[in-house]
Amino acid sequence: YDVFSDDFAKKVTAGWMGQLIGGCLGTQIEGYTTEQIRKRFGEVYGYLRRPETYNDDITYEIAYLDGFIEKGYDITPADVAYKWLELISDGYSAEKTAIENLRRGLLPPESGTTNNYFYDWIGAQMRTPLHGMLAPGNPKLAARLAADDSIVSHSNNGMLGGIFNALLTSLAFTEDHIRTVVEKAVDMIPHKSEYYAVVKHALDLCKENSSWEPVWTACEERYKEYNWIHAYPNAAAEVIALWFGNMDFKATCHIIAMEGQDADCTAAPVLNALAIMIGLDVIDDSYIKPIG
Repeated sequence: YDVFSDDFAKKVTAGWMGQLIGGCLGTQIEGYTTEQIRKRFGEVYGYLRRPETYNDDITYEIAYLDGFIEKGYDITPADVAYKWLELISDGYSAEKTAIENLRRGLLPPESGTTNNYFYDWIGAQMRTPLHGMLAPGNPKLAARLAADDSIVSHSNNGMLGGIFNALLTSLAFTEDHIRTVVEKAVDMIPHKSEYYAVVKHALDLCKENSSWEPVWTACEERYKEYNWIHAYPNAAAEVIALWFGNMDFKATCHIIAMEGQDADCTAAPVLNALAIMIGLDVIDDSYIKPIG
């Protein structure tokens, strides 16, 4: 994909805006279940309060970009770790533990595994749409960049979650339908992994049903033992929202919001990938103007 084209600049701008919209949309309802959202707010399509674009998801991506400016595609996990130490003061769950490990002198991958009970949670998954934008149409490179970032704080299936969202945004540059992107991204995850079993199960259910809610209800029940910040229920939510949103930005916003869980960390990457594909012109001003 030609990264020197005007088209690339437009797609990256759209991707960032989609990610910011998703972060703002989801932050207001993160931690809620579908039942709780519907009871408290009804059907959610847009912002429930004035949007706030500052988000830890974005913070880690900006730190990574700062390192990328210096090292380019030669950036290493250690380079990312030092940028965290330089630019980020605190974090949550896996990132918080990783920062504490880094301050003790433990570099990746040990920073992501030592005393870290959260390395299968969503933290890597939330911050890797960036890597797909750095490797447009090149999912192999996107996966490598995402893995090197992910292992600063995550491992195993948590790392695969990071790879998955990088695949979504990378493929969005060169495919012509979001369902194709989802199918290809799912198939690129190692088939023997538990993470693959999660996203493949969600995708199979999508193909067997005509609407999102029965599929999500089944996944919500299947993964109810997991914390709402864990990668699994949120990965399933992403697959379902993109599949049934079916290239419609507002419909995708509605589904990903109504699914709840760690909603900012799911809405941001799916709306990033979708916006790359459809462009800013077809996104309603009600999502864009409050952000600026």
